[in-house]
Amino acid sequence: MSTSISPLGQTNNAQIISLPSTTTAYTLSTAQSGSIVQLNAIAAACTITLPPIASSAGFNCRIVVGTVLGAAGAITITTAAASALIYATVINGTTTTAGATRTQVLVAVSAPVGVNLEFTCDGNSYMCNGRSTTNTIITFNA
Repeated sequence: MSTSISPLGQTNNAQIISLPSTTTAYTLSTAQSGSIVQLNAIAAACTITLPPIASSAGFNCRIVVGTVLGAAGAITITTAAASALIYATVINGTTTTAGATRTQVLVAVSAPVGVNLEFTCDGNSYMCNGRSTTNTIITFNA
């Protein structure tokens, strides 16, 4: 884990969690708040589970595509309680989806390097901001 000072003077304890191509499931804990989860050529469908909302106020993480996902490497990001709310604003290339209430965020197969999603929990729900240079890479399940 590395510690650095951000331009605003805040301490940043970013742990980089590098998921190998064989990963099919990964569950984040509240102790991993501030982490960067790097997806590396994920070959098969993979589910990433965020910590339970009620006990995770202040939790945040960033999920990034570090190496192009495989042809079957779709990513599902969900919460510990699958019915929990995720409020998302996502920019997919030239399309913006804002303020949508969702239960899952999906990253499509063959997602390019640089696709990233930031999640923050306020104890009542998760907020997600996502960016991709390609349309339809980031989608949702209602």
